[in-house]
Amino acid sequence: MNDTLQYSSNLRGKIISSISDINLDSLQEVINTNFGDDSAKITDFQISENQSSNGYTAIIELNYKTQLLNTYPKSLFLKFCRQDKRFIKDSEYFYYKRDYLGLKDAPLPKCYDASFSKTEDSYHVLLENLSQTHYSNKEIRPTRHHAMSVAEELAKLHAYRWGNKVSELHTDTNTSEQIECFIEHTSTGLLPILTTVKSDLPQDWIKNIEKVFDVHPQMMQKKANNLAGMTLIHGDTNPSNILSPNEPNGKTYIIDRQPFKWSLTYWLGVYDLAYMIIPYWSVIDRRALEEVMLKHYHQSLLKFGVNDYSWEECREDYRLCIVHGIYTAIEWGTNEKNIVEMRWLWQAQLKRSMEAFTDWRCNEFLK
Repeated sequence: MNDTLQYSSNLRGKIISSISDINLDSLQEVINTNFGDDSAKITDFQISENQSSNGYTAIIELNYKTQLLNTYPKSLFLKFCRQDKRFIKDSEYFYYKRDYLGLKDAPLPKCYDASFSKTEDSYHVLLENLSQTHYSNKEIRPTRHHAMSVAEELAKLHAYRWGNKVSELHTDTNTSEQIECFIEHTSTGLLPILTTVKSDLPQDWIKNIEKVFDVHPQMMQKKANNLAGMTLIHGDTNPSNILSPNEPNGKTYIIDRQPFKWSLTYWLGVYDLAYMIIPYWSVIDRRALEEVMLKHYHQSLLKFGVNDYSWEECREDYRLCIVHGIYTAIEWGTNEKNIVEMRWLWQAQLKRSMEAFTDWRCNEFLK
């Protein structure tokens, strides 16, 4: 990828890096391009801006000259990310514009416009606004209905890029190098985290966490040599990135694929399930729902065309990925500020992960 590389689907390649970049002409161009005519005239618009943890977002309300059919959006969701060396910048652009192109009924919001520039080290995506019809899973307690719905939508994405079906994307499939980078980064948080919680956790937990970093990376490397179970993953399926419908029979969406440069991007599909469940769900909810969710995920893979992946393999891969809950908690220790300010989160994640580690007898890995 050269330094001048730029991708764009609209707006003549311009990257939105501020709400001041948005004007009536640019919004009209988006509508005309997406709907193939110029009959829907925008008279004015309003913007509500927010700063998210890893970018900037805004809701753009559109007012048209005449009453229009529901096919035309009344509002849009804008996300733009300025210069930040931590992220793989083109990932979210490709998530909406390339990686699942052709997948019928993909669990992704409609993307009306997107641009990425390596030169500017920034990108934007302009999506349909789902805030009135959907809610984030961040503040809810998971139910069986939620679990089954997300499992099926993840399986749909994973099956579409299963095994060597990613070769056409020219994406990074060197999982061995990704694992090395992932472990090298995450392991720097091990000593600070364990030093902080050494008196709050059982000593056998402390010893097992230390052993995980000695043994588990080798198991990951061994698995990386086998295409079974491997796919293009989302990588950050935390509850904030899952949107559930207000209507019981509505569609579930999976949003916001913005991986760090040390993140895993081509790995076991069940990682996305484990990452969503282990660090974020209570132990009670996990024990009640994870097995049925995992089973439905596997059944959905079969439905979507994966025919070389047994239930036994799926279950063992999930067991291998449970340890990623520990990595998630330990990674907070790579930033001194987060050790203090985010302790309320990472300590809970570590405890939940160790409960799962025990339930699934993952200590057998360490032998």
